[in-house]
Amino acid sequence: MDDRLVFLDILADRYFALSAASSMRFMGLVDEPDRASFDPEPEIAGLFELYDGPNDVAPTTICVPQLDVMPRRAGFSITSLSILSAHASAWLMLRTLPLHKMLRHVSRTSAHRYKDGDIAQCAAAFRASDAIVARTDRCLLKAIAMSLYLRRSGFRAQMVFGVTLDPFRAHCWLQSDTLLLNESYDIARGFTPILVVR
Repeated sequence: MDDRLVFLDILADRYFALSAASSMRFMGLVDEPDRASFDPEPEIAGLFELYDGPNDVAPTTICVPQLDVMPRRAGFSITSLSILSAHASAWLMLRTLPLHKMLRHVSRTSAHRYKDGDIAQCAAAFRASDAIVARTDRCLLKAIAMSLYLRRSGFRAQMVFGVTLDPFRAHCWLQSDTLLLNESYDIARGFTPILVVR
């Protein structure tokens, strides 16, 4: 992204970016590490740990689908109670768990079996909950709540964290392989994905 690498440190719950020069040196060390003379500069030294395994460090690559889900109009129902329960669970998680534990919990939450059915219908029902739950710009709360709801309903989604620079902004959303589930394409396309939680 503009020749700069951006990271989300999920243990420290913070984003950080390297300068363009440090980004080039970092990628050079990742692509062709010279273990005998390994001596990275102080700005990037903490990002490395030497090991003898395969090199699987690479930037996140995921396409943002151009189709998004529109909320459907619906009255209060049992589905509404399930959605409210997911919102309450997400709210509690945000107040009691650090980011890395929240993401681990969300990625491990699963139904007895995953459906091949219409995830769009389930996502549309959730998006309609904006009429019940106060609208908010808290994207992480919404993404966690929808992820919990979809998984409890038997669907799998990907939680994507994206950023922009100058000025720095961060955002997250859910998507399937072909659909944006809780965000519009016009907004999501403005962010470069840096982390995907499956």
